[in-house]
Amino acid sequence: MLGDGGVGPHQITITLNAITDADYADFVVDVIVQMFGLIPSQKTRKNACNIVVSSIELVEFLCQKGLVRGNKVTHQVTLPLWILDHPDFVKACLRGLMDTDGSIYRAAHIVAGNSYEHACLCFRNYSKPLLNTVHHIMVNLGYHPTIGRNRVYLYRQKEIKRYFNEISTHNPKHFKRYEAIAGSRDKTPVE
Repeated sequence: MLGDGGVGPHQITITLNAITDADYADFVVDVIVQMFGLIPSQKTRKNACNIVVSSIELVEFLCQKGLVRGNKVTHQVTLPLWILDHPDFVKACLRGLMDTDGSIYRAAHIVAGNSYEHACLCFRNYSKPLLNTVHHIMVNLGYHPTIGRNRVYLYRQKEIKRYFNEISTHNPKHFKRYEAIAGSRDKTPVE
């Protein structure tokens, strides 16, 4: 919900890419059904898949848990404290944020005239408190992220591999991209 989701007065909506996030959308629907016993509607327009649950009770429950109705950027949201108090919740929340607002891409740079390419893990969000919290979480977990305008980056290849092994992902596109970039150097499956 803090990534690609939104809380309205009477419903929640999660918007994902209908093509690249198709498998992840199925996962999100299954989680909603398992957690809340509610069956979301799914509507696809162009490249967007909207997962919608209309339930005032669910909206009230999520607000009681620390989520905010309305625009997350305007409200400058961050993680509710109850998540930060439990290490398993922190990792699960980081995974969910990366699954929705994260990306893995090929970064290129030149050092001493030699060209190098490697993977980069990036979290992008326009809520400064949330961005700072993600950076802080990663540091506390022993990573060495850098923070820039609206983004947190992880460049160290061993740490990206560790992220996929320890935090993991439920969004298959991220691991597929990582495998494609890492190539034959890293074929370790993620559980």
